[in-house]
Amino acid sequence: MADHCTTRAFDGCCCDPGECQSASARLAEINLKIKTVEAKRRAGMALLTYGASLCIVLALISLSFVFIAVPESKKLARANQENVYVQR
Repeated sequence: MADHCTTRAFDGCCCDPGECQSASARLAEINLKIKTVEAKRRAGMALLTYGASLCIVLALISLSFVFIAVPESKKLARANQENVYVQR
């Protein structure tokens, strides 16, 4: 917006004809672009949050497998080996 385009309290816009309207249109266009960028950023953050939570869940499942299933299978293998020795 030009420096000489000001709004006076009682006289309204003292710009050249059509200049205030074009400045208002530019301002509305800029605000629309800002809202669009913010909406895309919010959508991106939601997707990033979903992806991060999915990675955390997969990591927890993997850790539970390592700390629960692997030792349990070692116990079963040891018990089976003992059964083989007992049967001989």
